[in-house]
Amino acid sequence: MATRTYTTRDLDPEDRPTAAAEPPKGAISVRSLALGGALAGGIGVAGAVADAVALPNTGVSEDIWRYPWSSGMFVATTLIFALLHTLLFGLLLGLRRSGLTGPTRGVGIAMTGTVLVFLAELASIPARDYDVDSTTVTAVLIPMFALGGLLAAIGLIVAGRATLRAGRWNGWGRFTPLALGIAALLPTLLGPTDLFPYAFVVYGVALLVLGAALATRVSIRGAIGNHRPEVP
Repeated sequence: MATRTYTTRDLDPEDRPTAAAEPPKGAISVRSLALGGALAGGIGVAGAVADAVALPNTGVSEDIWRYPWSSGMFVATTLIFALLHTLLFGLLLGLRRSGLTGPTRGVGIAMTGTVLVFLAELASIPARDYDVDSTTVTAVLIPMFALGGLLAAIGLIVAGRATLRAGRWNGWGRFTPLALGIAALLPTLLGPTDLFPYAFVVYGVALLVLGAALATRVSIRGAIGNHRPEVP
């Protein structure tokens, strides 16, 4: 049996490695970052469902920033959502490393927005008992959440369009960055309303799907790229 070494020219366009910078030695793999993003989506859905259940059963005033949660539960849920945004940042880093978006500033814009929301989550903890009309809430927290969410959504939309133009990601997965960008607009636009939990469910599902799609894409590409079939 003779052995032939296949090169990237023998691969279908779907499975050819893309032009991406090699991650530093010891860096977390793109697949691991993508799976973390999928986990973040699951956290988002679970958190939104918990929020929807808590809203009609709370005794906390709507005028308090931590509504509808007790002080302790607010701290816990806020830290969980801070974790979500940490995992989202990792997913965006993985998307950039994958090279599937082609040249674009969209991922960087989304990462900036994600960091801003993460900081807003942490800043909410000491302000949890503040009135919603207080200066801290109206002049600091709400603008941070709004601007961060908007930057993340716009960045993902830009990156999603770039992904479609680059043509490096075939199949349904190529639509997932754009879909997440559009879904990310919903929590930002509906944040002050009781529809927020439902908007966040949509966002969480879109985040989960992008993470799973990216993890699957890089796994398939890596498996085929490392395969050396034998031929007679």
